[in-house]
Amino acid sequence: MGRYISSLAATIRQVFAVIKLLFRGRVKLHVVSYKDYCDGKLVVTHCSQRTHSNKQILDFFAALVPHGGGDIPEAIKTALNFVHSTTRPRTTSTHCLAIGDIEANPFHSNLAEVHDMAQSVLFYSAMGPVVLVENESTTEITKATMGLLLQLMGHKVEFASQFTCVTVDDAKFDVGTENYVFPSMDTRLAFTKYPFQFTPLCMHMLEDVSQLPVLFESNDTYQNMVYTIFGAFFTPANVLALTYNPILAKLWRVICRRRLDPRNLLLSVKL
Repeated sequence: MGRYISSLAATIRQVFAVIKLLFRGRVKLHVVSYKDYCDGKLVVTHCSQRTHSNKQILDFFAALVPHGGGDIPEAIKTALNFVHSTTRPRTTSTHCLAIGDIEANPFHSNLAEVHDMAQSVLFYSAMGPVVLVENESTTEITKATMGLLLQLMGHKVEFASQFTCVTVDDAKFDVGTENYVFPSMDTRLAFTKYPFQFTPLCMHMLEDVSQLPVLFESNDTYQNMVYTIFGAFFTPANVLALTYNPILAKLWRVICRRRLDPRNLLLSVKL
């Protein structure tokens, strides 16, 4: 899990930027972490933009550490129940999008009772699309997460061919059976790959990005916000986002045309 935890700060910084640039306060980020049930107290912890600052959320991530040895059961059901409970009081116009950065449990050939990796995919694919990230570098994990989110918001990504969605099919698996026991890895399981492509989630997620340059040029408050956000991205760990995130790239091209703006110089000396 350590590789995924280390990628979270870069991922969340991009999510902060995208939802602020596009929705300007109408979308809030909630973060829920979970451990194994055997860990006892604080199995599920959370942090939200409704109650915490962005810095506090980043501090929340910084405090997360790889925990346990991949034992099961993991507390994802409790975590999802918590997410569900936080959305129920909201209005009918409220939509909840749950994205999980999850590292597959290792396969232990010497322990027959230990969770098979394919069982994780079987479980998660019952809830929605599963994206296979074969290169587990921080950049690739972040890129895959943002690629999924951007497509659900109606934006095409040029790097879609670099990732694959997967599912594990089992004719005897019934997600509606509460006490169902996952099958072991055998011939009943079929591992299937399909393209990393998603249709927009709903109308509430769609924003016309063609108007962002116009908004940037005509609204000083928005312009200042863009420069502040880009100032946070001009670090060795985050600047690559400008090469593959279409929202950031569009606004970066607008900034580059303003060569006489002194704020451009401040950006150029950050790296």
